[in-house]
Amino acid sequence: MTTGAAPGAQWPALQRDEAICLIDPSGWPLSGRVDAMTEDRSTFWIQLDGGRGRRLVHHQDGYVVCKLPPEDSPQLAP
Repeated sequence: MTTGAAPGAQWPALQRDEAICLIDPSGWPLSGRVDAMTEDRSTFWIQLDGGRGRRLVHHQDGYVVCKLPPEDSPQLAP
């Protein structure tokens, strides 16, 4: 699932420890796991993969969120 948050909207419901990727407005991807989300779903923390730290993401920051399949589920071939 890929989704962006339009101004005045919220992020989709994301679960703690859910694997996601973020794509910034220039197309640069970041991957990691959801660490926490505010009750109003306007903001969440992502713990970035590869020891790159933790980042706060607001729905108006211009990112697109991609939910990644769980690591233990089989991935379908294209």
